[in-house]
Amino acid sequence: MLLATIYTKSSEFIALQNSLHGRTKLTMSLTGIGMWRTDPNPVGGIHFAPNPYCYRCPLGKKYPECDLECANKIETVIQTSTSGKPAALIAEPIQGNAGIVVPPKNYFKRVKEILKKYGALLIADEVQTGFARTGKMFAIENFDVVPDIMSVAKALGNGQPISAFISTAEIADTYTRAGASTLGGNPVSSTAGLAVLDYIAEKNLMANAKERGDQLKNGLLELQKKYSVIGDVRGIGLMIGAEFVNADKSPAPQLLDKVLEELKDMGFIIGKGGVGRNVMAFQPPLVITAQNVDDVLNAIDFVLAKV
Repeated sequence: MLLATIYTKSSEFIALQNSLHGRTKLTMSLTGIGMWRTDPNPVGGIHFAPNPYCYRCPLGKKYPECDLECANKIETVIQTSTSGKPAALIAEPIQGNAGIVVPPKNYFKRVKEILKKYGALLIADEVQTGFARTGKMFAIENFDVVPDIMSVAKALGNGQPISAFISTAEIADTYTRAGASTLGGNPVSSTAGLAVLDYIAEKNLMANAKERGDQLKNGLLELQKKYSVIGDVRGIGLMIGAEFVNADKSPAPQLLDKVLEELKDMGFIIGKGGVGRNVMAFQPPLVITAQNVDDVLNAIDFVLAKV
């Protein structure tokens, strides 16, 4: 965000509803989920646009008849809520804590067109989605768009603390004033990061993420046919969400909690996300095997039949 401000000489930002971008004062303010704000008083100059949540469209539309109205609303936000020249829009290519919300294929292309019109940058937050998880090195590649700036962390160190941001030379070279960080350039974390990148390539983990992700998603879709409590299955690669709902499509977090506890007792730890805390979130290790996926699908089938 600092780099975007320096490059554009603008200070306003746009984020998406239900986003999560960090736990510092500034990134907390960019976060569109109130429960993740330790400080409920956000920094000024930040504006929110509807997120591309097709299962529960915030605009009450249906894709593709909507003509990507959620993306078009970004232009409305720029025109009505900002100075007309925001620095950037920041977005997760797939919203993680929102409940594995996957935009339509052409969403980011429309977003990039709108931002370019106003001289604003696109920042891709790949902290959850980066490094082979979606079957490509970075999730934004699934949408055929090149961001201006990209933030990465988590998987780069495989548990070792490390984060980084990436940009084009044109943008990065405007950062000329002195800067430092106590742990910046940490040689141990950097060595771990290089080892992780080598391992991803050597073990072909992008292909494994795609194959095991397809297996998992197809298996969940079959379970959806048996159990109406699974309202939606969505995701790319090994980032999959199964949304639990009641008969009227309202969120069913209590039932999900019960299912997750039963699965935990069987040895399967699965995440939970969504603003309604009703989305079973799968983000397993990239080395997961076909047998692992079959085992968890069988366990879910067993638990759903039981509860």
